[in-house]
Amino acid sequence: MNTMKYKSLVTIACIGFASMAIADKEQGEPTSEPPIPSAIADAGVAYHTLTGREAQVTFTSRTPLENIVGKSNVVVGYIVKGPEGSPASLVGARWLLPVESLATGIPLRDEHLAHEWLDANTYPRSVLR
Repeated sequence: MNTMKYKSLVTIACIGFASMAIADKEQGEPTSEPPIPSAIADAGVAYHTLTGREAQVTFTSRTPLENIVGKSNVVVGYIVKGPEGSPASLVGARWLLPVESLATGIPLRDEHLAHEWLDANTYPRSVLR
């Protein structure tokens, strides 16, 4: 993949990431697990995330001056796979990523990322669906 296409994909991913955060502005604590709607829960088998282990989410930002790698291991959520007759189908999924949990290895950069770039005070978590 050439550099220009990669930078475009990173930009699109950042815009998408920010727009997902906007969708979950007012709903609950950043680390509380989202409820599974009964219509989805009854349609298949639900699996939940396990927090506190290896990095569940990682991102990389490549620029001419430096490469930044960040991660989080406190994502909460679920995925519901299809019924026995169609186990490969996805019935529903939702994960919540607390914005302040993103860690790059430099505390000051983490603070800027969470509060200046992603506005964690207004949008405390991102929703991945």
